[in-house]
Amino acid sequence: MSAQEPDDKTLLSLSDRETVLEAARRYPQKAQCEVAQEECGDLVSTLSRYYRRRVGADQVIEGIADALNMLNQLAVVFGEKEVADMQARKLAVLRERFLRRPIA
Repeated sequence: MSAQEPDDKTLLSLSDRETVLEAARRYPQKAQCEVAQEECGDLVSTLSRYYRRRVGADQVIEGIADALNMLNQLAVVFGEKEVADMQARKLAVLRERFLRRPIA
């Protein structure tokens, strides 16, 4: 995998991006997908425990960071620019929704 030049359509800083690119080179796609599933599942579980007051915000923050790290790796594996473009489109839809239904 060759490193792309960073542009305004990337999700990470240059140094973080290099770390994620190295992970993409070192670990097979299937393994990265499996770990991403685990981290997202852990986050779901942590959020459930948070709302039942069994864990604190610090554990939620850690879960978010773990999930984001893996999602950033998947973005590189599946196409960082494509993910950034899709994210921009999804945010545009959300903005439009806000314009159609302003807070009263």
